[in-house]
Amino acid sequence: MNRKMIFVIVLALAVAAVLSLVTVSGENSFLKCSKPKVTVGEVIKFKVDFRGISDEEYGKYDLNLSIEPVDGSFSFGVVEDVDVTVNNRKGTCAVSYEALSFYDELNFTLKTDMETEEKTSYTVKANIRGENHEAVETLILTVLPPRQEKPGPDPGGGDDGDDSGKDVYKGSSDNYLADLKLAGYKMEQKFHKTRDTYFVKTGKSVQSLNVSATPCDRKAEVDIIGNDRISGDMSKILINVTAENGKVRVYRIYVLQEGDKGR
Repeated sequence: MNRKMIFVIVLALAVAAVLSLVTVSGENSFLKCSKPKVTVGEVIKFKVDFRGISDEEYGKYDLNLSIEPVDGSFSFGVVEDVDVTVNNRKGTCAVSYEALSFYDELNFTLKTDMETEEKTSYTVKANIRGENHEAVETLILTVLPPRQEKPGPDPGGGDDGDDSGKDVYKGSSDNYLADLKLAGYKMEQKFHKTRDTYFVKTGKSVQSLNVSATPCDRKAEVDIIGNDRISGDMSKILINVTAENGKVRVYRIYVLQEGDKGR
């Protein structure tokens, strides 16, 4: 093997070692975005998937979200009820390992609130930093200037039968719960309609839970999933509330089975 070939192999191994420490993925294997192109004032939904992040590989790890450049006003929010550190001036959001360990995925929102007259691009970065390993993923977010309102119909033009310029009522958007209970068990968090994540502890022998969920709007539909499939150390019950206009809100109950103890 000649000297040139040895140099190429050594260089390839060095590059592979660097990529194993910090991964920048264009496919965004753990950072997801609802839509990469938004208008000023819109709320963008982000999801960070931890199912491929193992404790064995990373050890204890923290998550940091950031946006660059910070020449406008951005506010991060967390859909789940977890303890976070948010610095809106620097466009960052940090979540500790203790909070992350309860979740397969975390849902975030990012709201733009700035003045711009031209299309601007920003980089959203998710950095999972562990004791033994680190992974970074980025995506490009394009922010468009506010939409120009279309002129209304000519008041003197008469009614031509076109309702495209009129607001059409599509039903109530109320998808909140008025009450959420577990028969025989008490959730660790006090119920509030804006809190969508709860925890409850049961014994190992529990296989199902009786969940009672009452919507604020009687026209909203409630669908409970997973309450009859309790197994393992932690299970998840989903309560989907669909408003009259079709918008869905999801409440989650995490069931932690810690020994065969009573209620």
